[in-house]
Amino acid sequence: MDARHPMILDPRRSALVVVDMQERLLPSIPDAAALVATVVRWIEAARLLSVPVFATEQYRKGLGPTHAAIAAALADAPLPFDKTSFSVMGCGPFVAALRASEATDVVLVGIETHVCVAQSAIDLLSVGYGVHLGLDAVGAGTVVGDRAGKARMATAGVVSTCFEACVFDWMGDAAHPSFKAVQESVKASRRTPT
Repeated sequence: MDARHPMILDPRRSALVVVDMQERLLPSIPDAAALVATVVRWIEAARLLSVPVFATEQYRKGLGPTHAAIAAALADAPLPFDKTSFSVMGCGPFVAALRASEATDVVLVGIETHVCVAQSAIDLLSVGYGVHLGLDAVGAGTVVGDRAGKARMATAGVVSTCFEACVFDWMGDAAHPSFKAVQESVKASRRTPT
């Protein structure tokens, strides 16, 4: 199948972007341990399906490194991009790496939903990327912030997705060589409340 609807993600045109999943930011996020596990699952599936993965860190000097479990999952990906802008698009080296990947669609996961994730999503949309938000893999320090960020992004045109929907888009067919491995990850995600 060559021509698919643009809302169905194609792994050849996708990139996964992990926004600011840093040790010092996570304690204020409700259910942070579940969020970390979910983001790790997203990274592992993306890598299994040959989807490039990029990560950012907000002011690493002050807020510290990416959470150890996420850093381990990112081991073969580019090092997280250090930024001071809230939007990933304010970080020149990240923008260059994303452009070099030739992705036309970006899947966003990370924190905080209403600040760095939302500003990134809106800026990505403004320069022509299709933007998909992993609803099960974002978080904020308050429920209101999380809801506000998701609503703002939806209004701007961001497509909502979740782990299972995204990875099945990326595979496209049960005959995909990674289907069984991804299916195991999907089963695990159903056992982990998000």
